[in-house]
Amino acid sequence: MPVRRARRAGAGRGVIRALAVGGWWLWSAIAVLGEPSLAASLDRDLTVAGESVTMSVVFQDAVPKSVPTIPAVAGLNLRYLNAAQNVQSINGQTTRSVTLYFLVVPTQAGEFTIPSIQAQVDGTALSSRPLRLTALRPEEFGAPPANPLAKYGFVRLAVPKRQFYVGEAVAVQIWLYVLKCQEAQEPGLRTDGFTVLRKAPAAQFQTQIGAQVYSLISVQMAVIANQPGSISLGPAEWALELGVPLATPRRTGPFGMFSETMEWRPAKLSSNPQAVTVLPLPAQDEPRDFQGAIGQYAMTVSASPTNLTVGDPITIKLRIEGRGNFDTLNGPRLNDWREFKIYPAAGKAETSDPLALEGIKVFEQVVTPQSTDVKRLPPISFSFFDPVQRAYRTMTHPAIPLIVRPSGSPSSPTVIIANAAAGGSSSAASRDIVHIKIRPGPLAALQIPWAQRPWFWLLQGLPILVWLAGVVWRNRCDELERNPRLRRERMVRRLLREWLAELDRLAAANEADEFFALLFRMLQEQLGERLDLPASAITEAVIDEQLRPRGVPEETLERLQELFRECDQVRFAPAHSLKMLGDLAPKVGLVIGELQALPDPQPRGGS
Repeated sequence: MPVRRARRAGAGRGVIRALAVGGWWLWSAIAVLGEPSLAASLDRDLTVAGESVTMSVVFQDAVPKSVPTIPAVAGLNLRYLNAAQNVQSINGQTTRSVTLYFLVVPTQAGEFTIPSIQAQVDGTALSSRPLRLTALRPEEFGAPPANPLAKYGFVRLAVPKRQFYVGEAVAVQIWLYVLKCQEAQEPGLRTDGFTVLRKAPAAQFQTQIGAQVYSLISVQMAVIANQPGSISLGPAEWALELGVPLATPRRTGPFGMFSETMEWRPAKLSSNPQAVTVLPLPAQDEPRDFQGAIGQYAMTVSASPTNLTVGDPITIKLRIEGRGNFDTLNGPRLNDWREFKIYPAAGKAETSDPLALEGIKVFEQVVTPQSTDVKRLPPISFSFFDPVQRAYRTMTHPAIPLIVRPSGSPSSPTVIIANAAAGGSSSAASRDIVHIKIRPGPLAALQIPWAQRPWFWLLQGLPILVWLAGVVWRNRCDELERNPRLRRERMVRRLLREWLAELDRLAAANEADEFFALLFRMLQEQLGERLDLPASAITEAVIDEQLRPRGVPEETLERLQELFRECDQVRFAPAHSLKMLGDLAPKVGLVIGELQALPDPQPRGGS
């Protein structure tokens, strides 16, 4: 009986275990929500030959029925470890993921690519991205420096490559291998001839070397070499307390109930230094616009608007993405853009790795065309040095066409064509033919002849008056035709009288954009007339180039410069106060009056 009961209990436990496993898979399949996906990742992509790395294969919103087959890779040993699941419920949305863990051990040094992992889940084909793993040779690190505690922990300094260039950002790693430790401080690195750009937070892993399992603490640093030559990087040092087993356990506690099998000893572990060769940037074939960018980049350019008037802003966005030092990355130079006014560029970087060496940097550059002769944005070039290809590269974006209209030009008129209504007649009503009279009819009485009436002679003198007025008008037109300066002065004065009234109306209505556009055009027209220059060529530069050498009072120049700066700055502001516009309107009339009183640059003679 006892044996039968034990068999029944064992069978019952087996059934319960099978039901539990089957229920877990069934509940997992029911609880899956959302679009299924598959992703694979390595806990670290740099290791040493013979050391293990953990690969995670994550099924999001999908439950695999079996462990997928990992493609074989020469030089890598892959072994399945275990699985884990995770359930999250946020705002009523439930998501489930199943993670499969694999142990990856490179048997030799080199760079390896783990192909895409394929799996079928509920009839849906899923696949992951390929993974890259780099394994260094153990001989590169050498034997750990002599230390009585070396068998309980040691430090390695990992440098991914032994040759790089001055100014190139290189990611190095400091690895701490320990069995047990506590009170681990921040590691130190001797960097004579180098500059540390950034340090990432420490990350902890488990790795196996042979039959021994270590806790691996990794700290990444981005460094830049400051000078060429053969330089020694390191050593790296790490202060901590190591757990050392006791040969004879110590009895502690009341009556010796407890025993200690380990003690903590302070230690300062160090690595071997790594010899590297730093190369100078080649002087041959260096591009003219090279500004020191080193890395691998790609560039895209966009500009808007491309249909605008003189003086309107164009925002150019330059997107540079890739790998390199984004802190010192500068945008392309626009020094040769003489037909544009160029404002300072603003750059913003978004990085995707802890050392900020991979990401995107976007530059926003504002330029304004200065005349209607501008037909395009010139080509934009960006040069950098590619340390992988060991050569300079230049990326050039072609010219962008522009349509630049005169400042304040009216829009094209809208032509409306109305069709005749159906059934309407466009022809006039026809007239009957009128016959010649046969009889003259009654005769009218004779009146006083016009020659005897006063008004007749007055009418005869009217053509003479009209002729005299025409002669005067013609002489006046000839004078204006021979003197274009006078003609332009009168036209500008008439326009400014109308525009000053319009400026007051815009200030009262708080229409800031129209106010400053009209103000800028008034200054251009008035200064262009006084200086005998095209209005479209007038900018703030005429104050120092034209007006100050002619002895214009400084008070007038200061007020004029203030208006130009308000136009340049406030035209791009999103909003303006009514008080600000109301205060500017009287100043405009004062400056216009002072400009009109300036002497002509040349006599108003004939042509």
